[in-house]
Amino acid sequence: MPDFTFVATANAVLLAGATPVLVDVDPETYNISVEEVERAITERTKAIIAVHLYGLPADLDPLMELAERRGLYVIEDAAQAHGSEYKGRKTGSLGHLACFSFYSSKVMTTGEGGMLTTNDDELAWKLRSIRTHGQRAGYDTERLGHNYRLTEIQAAIGLVQLGKLEGFLEARRRNAEALTKTLRGMEGLKTPLEPPGLKHNWYLYTVEVEDSMRDRLVDALNKEGIGAAVYYRAPIHATPLHAKLARKVGRLSNAERASKRVLQLPVHPAVSASQAEWIGRRVAELVRELSG
Repeated sequence: MPDFTFVATANAVLLAGATPVLVDVDPETYNISVEEVERAITERTKAIIAVHLYGLPADLDPLMELAERRGLYVIEDAAQAHGSEYKGRKTGSLGHLACFSFYSSKVMTTGEGGMLTTNDDELAWKLRSIRTHGQRAGYDTERLGHNYRLTEIQAAIGLVQLGKLEGFLEARRRNAEALTKTLRGMEGLKTPLEPPGLKHNWYLYTVEVEDSMRDRLVDALNKEGIGAAVYYRAPIHATPLHAKLARKVGRLSNAERASKRVLQLPVHPAVSASQAEWIGRRVAELVRELSG
């Protein structure tokens, strides 16, 4: 799994009784490096977790080919990737199974909770059993499970949100394009990529600046009422828990660099087109000021 993501991904591995094996990310997309994954595989490896970080799909075809050769599962962490596309295919349909989050800040929400998707019938019935105390039908518990069900109210909210998803995505793309139009090519700032064949959902609009400027820029934007934030300030291997329990492969230098340099600008649907343009102008002005 990638070293640069939210800690929940690694925590899920520990909760399954396994060891997170942390590999570096691509410095341009911040997604998992296929080459580093191949280098990290051992006879004990069971699965590859590909995180679609910030809503940009990871490079799934080579990961699936590698998994096929080595007899591994590929799990998509699609928590941030509702509606994203990889070569014309929706995220959540690419690996052996995928995990979506419906937390309140996500592209669509049920307030809390999530969803699993798979095209594997055997995995599907096992997951349904685990979701309901390991039962198949009635009280015939046959494996360890828990209550992992959405409530009816949460599911109803999710269905309404799903009907609005395309509109949410259009607004995010409009705002992302407005920011990119203003900020692309600016000295001292790198705008996010959308490689050919990949469709970003713009859950988070991520720019990169010099590490000496990053926190000063976030503070300056926040003082002006612009909700800039940092996701994430530490790679997984630098957290106290995973420093002890995870296994690192390689130097993880790209993950460390990203954690010191990235920040996110607001593009959510509540941001209007004119606000997005203003945010872009203020970011450009502040970068110039802070650059001296």
